[in-house]
Amino acid sequence: MENWWTGIDGGILQRLEINGVMTPREIARDLGISEGEATAFLCMLAREGKVRIRLVEAAGAESRRSHPAKA
Repeated sequence: MENWWTGIDGGILQRLEINGVMTPREIARDLGISEGEATAFLCMLAREGKVRIRLVEAAGAESRRSHPAKA
């Protein structure tokens, strides 16, 4: 019997192969799972060496980049 998560792993890998870089939110939306589930699956796939996580950004970093602090 196949593990239930194999289908999700395959779906994530397939989308990344087709689209390249994607956020966990985009993957979650495409697969109909939560963003937290998508993140957990991505972490498992990274530990297995199947994907590489290239960017981790602090919450609010976008607003700090567009409004740099004055020196």
